[in-house]
Amino acid sequence: QLRLHPDLAVVNDVALDATGSFVASSSSKGVLAVDPFPAQDSDASRGSWSCSFSRPLLSVSLCPRYAEATDARAAHGLRVVCSGGEEGRL
Repeated sequence: QLRLHPDLAVVNDVALDATGSFVASSSSKGVLAVDPFPAQDSDASRGSWSCSFSRPLLSVSLCPRYAEATDARAAHGLRVVCSGGEEGRL
């Protein structure tokens, strides 16, 4: 069974990394979430995270090489997520 971060608000955008290993979503309630995709039973929470902003998020994009980062040193420059909202800034 696939379990991702639940979001009861309207999801405005969804993005995958180049390998399709991670999915990101942005919502009208300002929630940005990243999850492994497809979620593995034993690793469903590994690599998952979310954060909230005070304004709606209209777009999201993952670094194409996001999945290549397997530890803190490898993550430098690869675990990049960009989001944008109504104010026109990333």
